[in-house]
Amino acid sequence: MKKKFTILIFVLFSVDILYAMPLQVPNYDPFKNTQVILKQKVKRDIIPKSQRYTLYGIFGEKVNINGTFYSLGDRVQGCEISNINKEGVVLKCKHGFKNLYFLQKKIYEKVEK
Repeated sequence: MKKKFTILIFVLFSVDILYAMPLQVPNYDPFKNTQVILKQKVKRDIIPKSQRYTLYGIFGEKVNINGTFYSLGDRVQGCEISNINKEGVVLKCKHGFKNLYFLQKKIYEKVEK
């Protein structure tokens, strides 16, 4: 009885394998949406170049902002230099105050005369 049952199962599976249809795999590209996003141009400059301030150095009572030396009370692109300290510079503008710090996290020593 077990032999007949085993042969019957074997015959059924072999017939099923012979007439089995191939598995249909959908044409799916998981990176398709990513390519569209990567092709989009992103506006990187939120602040226009004319309004950017870069602090390059503090030398005594003078500061180098955007490559030009200024002292306390001078105007830089419409903002007045109101405070100079070791860590950075405070600019007083129409809409409030702006703090300028060095680009790197390292704290620089103030250069004395």
